[in-house]
Amino acid sequence: MADDHGPDPTDPYAAGLIRRKARELTRRPGFSAQECEDLEQELARRLLERRPDFDPACAKADAFTCLVITRAVIDLVRQRRAAKRDDRAVRSLDAGRTEGTGPARPRDDGREAQRRADLRIDLEETLAALPAELRALAAALEEGSVAAAARRLGIPRTTAHSRLERLRDALQDRGLLDF
Repeated sequence: MADDHGPDPTDPYAAGLIRRKARELTRRPGFSAQECEDLEQELARRLLERRPDFDPACAKADAFTCLVITRAVIDLVRQRRAAKRDDRAVRSLDAGRTEGTGPARPRDDGREAQRRADLRIDLEETLAALPAELRALAAALEEGSVAAAARRLGIPRTTAHSRLERLRDALQDRGLLDF
């Protein structure tokens, strides 16, 4: 529903799109399910901000709404990724070191090497139990991004992303997601 000022976030189409996109965002890394309402409000706010830019001679209200919400989602994802790259929290390895001493090294009595070897074995067993398409994706991801893996496998990026979610679920079930 559009008025003289543009699409309204309470319009059924806009409200449904905002709700769906907010839920999709909560399934992405860097977002949590608890943020869903906040994300809905942020997307509605961004649509309200862009209402004056709506021109009914150029596009229908639903198309304008879809474009604004999609761009807002992209912006939110970029902002979260940029926050992860924030280097203000990065410290030197020498921080806290007193003059004349070397960096403190953890005592390595072989347990760390054994832990890594055990994790590698668990990972290999988990990957071997996966369907062929997920194993192929995992192998392709070792060499690059999801987009590069999709190109290498000859599948659409959306398919690669949905397979990646299944791969993450399988790894999380075995406690290997952080590895």
